[in-house]
Amino acid sequence: MPLINGKNKMLSILKMYLQAFYGAFYNKRLYREVVFKWYGTGALYLLLLSAVVMIPVYLGLVDAYKEIYRTEGMFVIEQIPDISIKNGTADCNAAQPYKIIDINGKTRAIIDTKKTYSNSDINKLDVKLLLTKRSLIIKNKDYETSIIDLRDIKEAEITSDNFKRFMVDFNSYMKLFGYPIGVLFFWAYKMVYVFVMAFLSMFIASFMQIKLDFIQRVRIAAIAITPMMIANMVFVLFGMHPVTGWRFSLVTIIYIFTIIRIAKEEKS
Repeated sequence: MPLINGKNKMLSILKMYLQAFYGAFYNKRLYREVVFKWYGTGALYLLLLSAVVMIPVYLGLVDAYKEIYRTEGMFVIEQIPDISIKNGTADCNAAQPYKIIDINGKTRAIIDTKKTYSNSDINKLDVKLLLTKRSLIIKNKDYETSIIDLRDIKEAEITSDNFKRFMVDFNSYMKLFGYPIGVLFFWAYKMVYVFVMAFLSMFIASFMQIKLDFIQRVRIAAIAITPMMIANMVFVLFGMHPVTGWRFSLVTIIYIFTIIRIAKEEKS
């Protein structure tokens, strides 16, 4: 019997949270319940909301990865020659300097183990990578580079087939772990945002002369960000840009003000 009651309670909470997704747009009864009847910070509610709104984002990223891999990715990977590194020295079986170009014909990497170029030459070359006999130079920004010393590498083989296997493995891991990891990071970010908004809502509550503790204000903020999170999910589904920055915060503050005003009416 306790197990059944516990299951029914969880289903009841889940139903309540799902109803809050659309009720958050404007439902006085929901606002009053959030302030005076809900328990805790609303972290579980925000986790469920994050899991829902991340679905189209995740699916979009998976499709984008597949498209890039099939087109630009494979185009570049097919050009990678066999490269061996032994005792910190790189060697390549292709005529050098060997250039790897992108799908638009722009040179992205140069392999030169015959000392045609030095490490500093990458600043003169319009490329992102330069592999020399002893170093791998990566251009991060204009005239800002990182150098990886190959002397720390005892033995390694770099081939086109290795990259293909890596991309296949990466795709498998992304499908398995990408969504839950993405949800957790997104939820953590939104929890921090909600805490900040809960702190700011203290001034709104003070202005409206209603006493609300911090936990109540956190729940209010969690409901207040729901409309824009749902709206942004719809925007992503239809290929539109989501609302971010000050516009997102402005709508959130308006909802916080509205919820607190309705809570004050309940107390009056």
